[in-house]
Amino acid sequence: MNRNGAIEGTPTPFINLLGTIGRYIIDDLRPVSVVEGPEFKNMIKSLDPRFSIAGRTYFSTTLIPNIYDETASKVKSSLSSAQTVALTTDGWRGRANESNATITFIYITQELRLQNFVLQTRMMPESHTGVNIAEVIREAIAHPPFVAGRELSSKPHIGCFAHTLTLAAQRALKINAVYSSTQNKTEASWGKNVKHICDVPTRWNSAADMLERYLELQPAIYAALTSNEVNPAKRSEINVLSETDTKSAQVIMKCLTPLKTMTDVISYEKMPIVSVIIPLIQQVQKVMAYNEDDGQTLRSIKEAVFGDTEKRYTSEELWHFLEECTVLDPRFKTTLAPETLGETYHRLSVLLSSGGVDVRVKVEEVDTDTDSTEKKVDLAAIFDDVVVVKAEKGSKSIYERVDEEIAKYKMVQPIKIKMDPLVWWKEHCFYYSLLANLVKARLCIPATSVPSEGVFRTAGDTVTAQRSCLASDLVDMLFFCKKNCQKCD
Repeated sequence: MNRNGAIEGTPTPFINLLGTIGRYIIDDLRPVSVVEGPEFKNMIKSLDPRFSIAGRTYFSTTLIPNIYDETASKVKSSLSSAQTVALTTDGWRGRANESNATITFIYITQELRLQNFVLQTRMMPESHTGVNIAEVIREAIAHPPFVAGRELSSKPHIGCFAHTLTLAAQRALKINAVYSSTQNKTEASWGKNVKHICDVPTRWNSAADMLERYLELQPAIYAALTSNEVNPAKRSEINVLSETDTKSAQVIMKCLTPLKTMTDVISYEKMPIVSVIIPLIQQVQKVMAYNEDDGQTLRSIKEAVFGDTEKRYTSEELWHFLEECTVLDPRFKTTLAPETLGETYHRLSVLLSSGGVDVRVKVEEVDTDTDSTEKKVDLAAIFDDVVVVKAEKGSKSIYERVDEEIAKYKMVQPIKIKMDPLVWWKEHCFYYSLLANLVKARLCIPATSVPSEGVFRTAGDTVTAQRSCLASDLVDMLFFCKKNCQKCD
């Protein structure tokens, strides 16, 4: 058997054609049964009358698994150079209402570029608790041919920040005065007590979108509901928003709009990293600060949002971790308070000096007999942290090296917010080789699961109504190959 599972002796053009059909099934999300369709067979026959296409069983049990194994081998090879891997997971339901979990992983390559792959998709009928999800992740990383043997650390666990903002907004909407206004708005819009189409608890910003749309259309809605064309007998049953309710809705939007803007911004980012969390929290605290002219409703909303956001980051260990990630981002390196900034740099110094990042770099002695001030770089810089050199005359100790790098990095001016921090680190990694290795370990962590959840939308295209009975192993292989094949080519 060859790599496409064809019988030895099969002509090479036919082997390549089988592989092409397999990739067509995977990339275009076609059902495996398409190979048995009469018109598909006619098309293949018209391309080469000598070729007799195999049945669906061959593709589902031989060809697709072979493509899966080949892709998995490439993923493993790519992952072998990763210093730290960040895992994300989310659940989704198939057409047959079965519960599934998909795991993705993200890391920074040696070229300081973010790379992400789908790791595994599996059925998860058990409750989606933290303990059960952790067990699913442990099984996934121990399952060959992926990252078997890699140590799994459960710390830190960082929740999706976009989801955190949504939960804070939902907490504000549960205040009695706010809840009353939103309920009255729902009834007024439709003339009966039904849930507004835009108010979906699992959809981010839906409450803000709902209120914004109503305030925009409120005059037209009021005119329609009070029109003479409405049956007078039914008119008394229509509950129209009062002026007080309308003002309350405007107050609610005053608080929800900044949260909606923040959620939209990080959702549109290609890959928002963990270093944006503290700056965004600072913005939440800024917009939710009390003002003297705030009414009772507005103060209650601000208090709810502020308290709900704050309680999710009470762990000192997690907060210190986020501070260190913030400092390593050249966009936000000065956003922390001066005393906090000093403590954070001290922790980074201790971490690097104690071997928290396994790297030792030899500094070549500058030739004082020449006027050249050009910095010399040895092979250790080219091969990253895999080369360990002995201390020699003219070499600096790890402590001196750390202190020197941090002192120089402190003097660097922050870059523009719209710039990519990894691009900056790629251009300056030779000057901050120790910090650059720490960047690879920290800034691979996403701040939100939005990019990963975009991957899960393919699940609905893979497990369609016509394919709702697909075996879970085949779903895993199709999903894995669909999302990873092109990245490995």
